Amino acid sequence: MRRSNLAANPVGLLKGGDAVSIGIDVGVVRGRWCSQRFSTLKTSLVAGALLAFTASAAAAFSSAPTAPALAPAAPTATPSASAFVREVQAFLGDFKTGHYLAAIDRMDRDGHDPAFGKGADNPFFQYWQQFRPTLDERVDPASLEQGSDQPDPKDIAAFKGAKPRDAISEIVSRARHTRIVILDEAHHSPRDRAFGLQVARALRPLGYSILAVEALSNSGAGAEAETARLVSEGYPRLEDGTYIKDPAFGDFIRQSLAMGYKPVSYDLAPKVTPNESERDRIAAREQGQADNLMARIFSKDSTSKVLIYVGYDHVDEEAKKVSGSPLLLMAGRLKAATGIDPLTIDQTDVSEISTNPDERRLYDIVASRVGSKPVIFFRAGQPVKFGNIGPFTDLQVVHPRLKTVDGRPTWLLTMGRHPVKIPRDLLPKHGRRLVQAFIAGESADAVPVDQVVVEAGKPAPVLMLPFKPVRFAVQDDDSTGSERVGASARSFLHTPIWFIRGGYTEPNGVAPCPQLPPTLTAVGPPSASSHFSTPSPARAALPARPPLPG
Repeated sequence: MRRSNLAANPVGLLKGGDAVSIGIDVGVVRGRWCSQRFSTLKTSLVAGALLAFTASAAAAFSSAPTAPALAPAAPTATPSASAFVREVQAFLGDFKTGHYLAAIDRMDRDGHDPAFGKGADNPFFQYWQQFRPTLDERVDPASLEQGSDQPDPKDIAAFKGAKPRDAISEIVSRARHTRIVILDEAHHSPRDRAFGLQVARALRPLGYSILAVEALSNSGAGAEAETARLVSEGYPRLEDGTYIKDPAFGDFIRQSLAMGYKPVSYDLAPKVTPNESERDRIAAREQGQADNLMARIFSKDSTSKVLIYVGYDHVDEEAKKVSGSPLLLMAGRLKAATGIDPLTIDQTDVSEISTNPDERRLYDIVASRVGSKPVIFFRAGQPVKFGNIGPFTDLQVVHPRLKTVDGRPTWLLTMGRHPVKIPRDLLPKHGRRLVQAFIAGESADAVPVDQVVVEAGKPAPVLMLPFKPVRFAVQDDDSTGSERVGASARSFLHTPIWFIRGGYTEPNGVAPCPQLPPTLTAVGPPSASSHFSTPSPARAALPARPPLPG
């Protein structure tokens, strides 16, 4: 069974009062969580009300069959809706405020708790799968669905006789003949965002000047003010979207703004409608996205060229079967509304980090012919396409195998980064620590430019940093037992500002920092005790989770 974004219940997570969906996609694997355990839950969980549970949804959860226990001798009671709500609230509260380590640790624990379901049937496992990579841009193989599914022999034969072409060159060539390019991502894959940045760079000389991003926070009437603030400040804040909190995604936005792209948000907050079918809910979101793009871009501007960055199936420009009959998705609806044939590109199906085993096995067959850059396979002059999304698009990108340098993915180098050793005073003496790097001069709630988890006594990975002044912050794991989630004490290290020079860090004093805010003062070398002067007050530890009610 293939993964599809369409099976998801979108979860809204945003600033209080914003009625907007930003796409934490729950139930995306096989849709079983939504269809079996939440058959009556058709709602967006929005911060403000945060979680809008209906009585029927609570009843559906409470009456759901007990998930299999890890050990037959210790069955686990099905948790109540309130237990689920409590855990989601805690996760969203931490993640929304940038407490990455506490949020992901909670999802790791709950995602592997059989009381909430097993594997893909556990929504917290899916949260963990999608957001675990924000800690270090690495996809944990343990988060990928296992199984014996095999690719179709016809697909294997098609790729076997195909020749690879450079993906960026092919995209640029075709983008000259349209003014809309639509590229998708897998929400658990930060690498896809790095490729999105490559595409944005390549399209800018062609006159592409608008970047519409599904993941950007969309508060409706206030959306234009939010994007105007983005342009004015030149960087994303934590409030700008759930997935935007990923440092790679944040830097995709940051660098696109620096290139002169105008950002546009357009995702839709689905309304809760009693007895609404899954098909109707999907259709409403797809049409709402297309309507927003028309209203904010194409009805006002008949000449601008637009790069639209979406999740999964929203890139499909041809109708696909949903609930047994064809349904046109966002790209297809936008094509019909504008009369413009967009260039649609999938990069999720043929991948070594696909959540579908058959797609990973097909990737293993073709990977040796990919080389060191992303490619598109052609046979008899036509692009080869595979999977749940590829056949409904124009092009399908296949990425090189993932490689690492000093514990970090090498694709980060394509974002203008280079490896920098973590200053020794930032290394933990015990436990785990999230070491974060921020662009100097950006606000305290800015999305970090990079971060990585370091464990005491183990080799430390490097930070992958741009050639810009940076400041550091740390979040410490404060867990004390299996029933207590790791609560991060988020301390901003106000000193010093570091200038990144040719692969190593150098303390401030080498060159001035014109945007140095008054709260940040440059002091001595990394070994100096003043390096840790005046940290912010530590965040209070989370209490232990109460036992789940039966």
